[in-house]
Amino acid sequence: MNWLAENSNAVIALTAILATFTSAYSILRGEANAKAQRLHNKLSVKPIGQIAVGDWQDRLYVGLENAGSGPLIVHTLRIIENGELQHEHLIELMPRLPVGTYWKNFIREGIEGRAILPGNVLKLVELEIDDRRSEQGSIRDEVRRTLAKYEIVLEYGDIYDQKVRKVTRHLTWFVRHWQGSENEVKR
Repeated sequence: MNWLAENSNAVIALTAILATFTSAYSILRGEANAKAQRLHNKLSVKPIGQIAVGDWQDRLYVGLENAGSGPLIVHTLRIIENGELQHEHLIELMPRLPVGTYWKNFIREGIEGRAILPGNVLKLVELEIDDRRSEQGSIRDEVRRTLAKYEIVLEYGDIYDQKVRKVTRHLTWFVRHWQGSENEVKR
């Protein structure tokens, strides 16, 4: 006990030094944890863009799908035919539908800057067909042949606007079972 009483100033100084080092370590560790948390947050909200297609007897669609875990922000969308830009809106390239037949869904403007939530599909064009009506089968086939000419190019980013990603898909899927001549669908 006498030693402690005799060296109390040294003990107080040592305690103060240890408290300072402990505080400094805690601050550095907190900053490292915050940096790791920010990195984790950025990685955990990563969008994965895909060009989604649906081709059934009674319904066709082309859409932009977010298969990731964070919002997808559309930067640019281009419709390409034979290597040349055709348009930015797929509906503008579709054949005119006869009276009484309507597009179920389409986007004509405002695609750039749109956000697509995880697990959602933003449909660029969607057509429902009543296959009990014979004339609608020919409409469906005409739309399929038209879609098969094009390639969709999507550039997108995440909510942090870090890196622009690009995904491309040619729409030849729509004529995979086509029995017509090869000259009807030109690539």
